Amino acid sequence: MVPDNVAKAERALTIVMAMPHPQGKGGMPKHLPDLAAGLSERGHVVVQFTYNRGDIQTKSMLFRLWNTLRSASLLLYHSLRVRPDIVHINSAYDRNALVRDIFVIGLFRIIFWKTGLFLKFHGSDARFLFESGRVWVWTTACMLSAVDKIGVLSQEEAANFCRAHPRSQAKVTVVKNVVNARAFQIGDRSLRRQYGIDDASPVYLFIARFIPGKGGRDVLRAFPLVRKEIPTARLWMVGDGPLMLEYRQIVTDMEIGDEVRFFGYVRPDQTPSFYASADALVFPTVTEGFAMSLFQAAASGLPILTTPIRAALDYFKDGEPALWIKRGDIDGLARTMITVWQDEPVRKRASAAGPRVVAQFSRAAVAHDYEAILRDIVRRRAGGRAA
Repeated sequence: MVPDNVAKAERALTIVMAMPHPQGKGGMPKHLPDLAAGLSERGHVVVQFTYNRGDIQTKSMLFRLWNTLRSASLLLYHSLRVRPDIVHINSAYDRNALVRDIFVIGLFRIIFWKTGLFLKFHGSDARFLFESGRVWVWTTACMLSAVDKIGVLSQEEAANFCRAHPRSQAKVTVVKNVVNARAFQIGDRSLRRQYGIDDASPVYLFIARFIPGKGGRDVLRAFPLVRKEIPTARLWMVGDGPLMLEYRQIVTDMEIGDEVRFFGYVRPDQTPSFYASADALVFPTVTEGFAMSLFQAAASGLPILTTPIRAALDYFKDGEPALWIKRGDIDGLARTMITVWQDEPVRKRASAAGPRVVAQFSRAAVAHDYEAILRDIVRRRAGGRAA
């Protein structure tokens, strides 16, 4: 006879999944629907609801309070309605998200103390983790004690949490995001022809939010050095954010306005054309967990110039498909931008490696990995012990 806890863990699960707003910016709205679909394809029931409306970093205190109460109400409503085996919350680790999450999770746990709870961090602020005061350390510890597992997107982030909260070490696991590789393997370079750029002129692509830590400032400062060596080079800046005016001022001051084009925010379904028409992704980030632009570029076969941190360091090798650059090294960044265009073997090696790397992030593969984590939580809960 199969024990009750094993039988419950192996049947189809009912999962309540807290999702970002579908029209939100950033990586989460792009790949989480694929994860939900992958779990559904494996026979599970996935009930989705919008957990966070808008960027809480830029909203008023009143909005944040309303957003927290709304998120808690929806979580409780759906949990009461379907009585899930497990709840999957997608969030981030920073001060504002922690304030929201500790309230929502604490309230949920009081009512649903037997239900499994998985918390996935789509990015984490290491400085806040280590340099916040005692109140924040205690708040984080309370939140970690209330969940069964937390998922982070890189070995570096996992090590940070284990160092800061060693008692929760067993709860920390590294997870992946889904990358829809096929959507980015279109081979259509018509966008560059639309702007009158021939194949003899390199196009460097920066695609991200224009916020501190993404590296856009370094790219703009390195580009004039590239132009001295490759006069026909072009730079495409895709995205928007609070640093837009500063970036445009840098372009004006350096007198490179004819060679740099700002596209503003581009919808996710439009980004494959930008990757296909570029010759390299330049992304000297210092903050990313699992930057979707890196893995989408890899799927497109683009060489990638980035820093060896977090998920990039976990999955990329130097030259396959990434060419590592140092944080803040403008001259080094410019030299690498020149090399990736002028050294054809380097460029081809990096380009060929990308699609191989992203094969492990298919919807089926990532859903399989998540299923194992969720089933383990349910099994442990059914057996009367937390994960």
